[in-house]
Amino acid sequence: RYFGAAIGKGRQAAKT
Repeated sequence: RYFGAAIGKGRQAAKT
């Protein structure tokens, strides 16, 4: 799941 997409809208690099 893409947590970075939910928190930082626009950052797909944050897959943590």
